[in-house]
Amino acid sequence: MARVDEDSGQATTATGLTITAFTPSGSNRLLVTAFGWSAATPSVITSLEFGGVTIGDVAYASGEYSDYYRNESRTLKAPAASSGDIVLDLTDTHDEIGGGVAAYADVDQTTPVENANTATGDADDPTVVISSATGDIVFGAIYDTASGSSAVKAGTNSVWAELDIGNFNDQLGVDKAGAASVTLEIDSGGTVTYHFGGFSIKAAAAGATVFPQASWWQ
Repeated sequence: MARVDEDSGQATTATGLTITAFTPSGSNRLLVTAFGWSAATPSVITSLEFGGVTIGDVAYASGEYSDYYRNESRTLKAPAASSGDIVLDLTDTHDEIGGGVAAYADVDQTTPVENANTATGDADDPTVVISSATGDIVFGAIYDTASGSSAVKAGTNSVWAELDIGNFNDQLGVDKAGAASVTLEIDSGGTVTYHFGGFSIKAAAAGATVFPQASWWQ
């Protein structure tokens, strides 16, 4: 697995988020995004683009949960291998927004994303279980109310750095090698309200390893 070009950041009292100058690489590419946001009435995504191209394939979407939060992942097959901005626009101003993007290479271009699953509720050390296969990769992202820092547990990899957004919320992208059943695990440091989504990224050919090429977030 190879990952390059990482960055992190946060947005508060904002209507969106821009991740600048992201450049996917490799062949048979898949662009993966995940964002969490919060407000008294969290709105839906108005638009999400990479270099002016819509990122429109919804891998998972939480809907509004606990009357304050949303968590969503969208993907784009075969993004251009050139620099472009990731631009997220939301309908209204939100207290906190956080998220990231990663490009994966050697991905099946017919059915790149499979077996999405989500978990939500109140728990210490949240998990989500995804069906996958050897040679594939499981991606996931969590948005939670940890008052401290959330971190991955052993065997689960950080795709981009964990972000403490504002006063209360954490967002973190993770991945893990594929197997028949994969558990993504977070050390939340206590009981949190959360939404944790994930899915399997299918390799382009049997036995081929899918690996992250780049990740950013702002």
